[in-house]
Amino acid sequence: MAVLERVRTGIVGFDEITGGGFAKNSVVLLAGNPGSGKTTFGAEFILNGIRFGEPGVYVSFIELKDEFLRNMRNIGLNFDGLEEAGMFRFIEGLNLRSEKAIEAVISQVLDAVTQIKARRIVFDSITAITNILGRREIRGFLHSVLTRIIKVNDLTALLIAEVPFGAEQVGWGVEEFIVDAVIMLKVIPTETGLIKRVLRIEKMRGVNVEHASYEFIISKRGIRVYVPPDLSMVGAVEDERLKTGVDELDKMLNGGLKRGSVTLVAGPSGTGKSLLAMQFCISGASRGEKAVFLSYEEPACQVESLIRKF
Repeated sequence: MAVLERVRTGIVGFDEITGGGFAKNSVVLLAGNPGSGKTTFGAEFILNGIRFGEPGVYVSFIELKDEFLRNMRNIGLNFDGLEEAGMFRFIEGLNLRSEKAIEAVISQVLDAVTQIKARRIVFDSITAITNILGRREIRGFLHSVLTRIIKVNDLTALLIAEVPFGAEQVGWGVEEFIVDAVIMLKVIPTETGLIKRVLRIEKMRGVNVEHASYEFIISKRGIRVYVPPDLSMVGAVEDERLKTGVDELDKMLNGGLKRGSVTLVAGPSGTGKSLLAMQFCISGASRGEKAVFLSYEEPACQVESLIRKF
């Protein structure tokens, strides 16, 4: 089986989990809830492509050019000067009310792709077009876009689609028949009141994805996908025992915890979990072993206060 040439997205973690990014000249459907990061993903795909020497076109049916550039600049994605350099074009496709208006936008897109010899393109979002075209027509439109713009010009394309909260799929039937990959972005509320962002790879031709879902964040440097550690790199558990720092517990454990092992300490609040972990670290440090204590709840001053008790 031939190995497909890949196009790097430049998004931290994403290229790692997909074997190098998207297949070259592929069409990717990026769907997700409102506010899940779809536009940021698309903008970063274009901007990083420019950094790799690949001009890009961003077609927006939902946002004015100035708004897009300002919003992206606020999260560290700066497109300033790239249009003048012939590396970027932004096409506004707002206020579409007829098929004729859609055709006019497509004509602008074709001109832009030709002018800058684009290699990447984003349509954000094709959901806006469904307000004008029916189910059958939207599939015909997508086929037309694929033929007239994407495939003929050897572009790698990202089609963005909105998915309402609670829905699990786009629902046009395009996933199976038209696109080469389907990626879903979800926003999930947590019990703490914060939100969790999840990227789920529904389909990606030519790639054996190890995990279906990955958490990600949007920071001042763009999107960062968290890749699970490769546990095959972890060394084998050894017979040597490491003292916990609690004499009676060490006796119960036949001398302590085995080197290379992973131990879960669980219990209700106030039962001494952090204290035991701290004793374990200090016990090792007192014997010349380096120790790291990671706290996700207690501030540094509280941890330091805990250390002073030993």
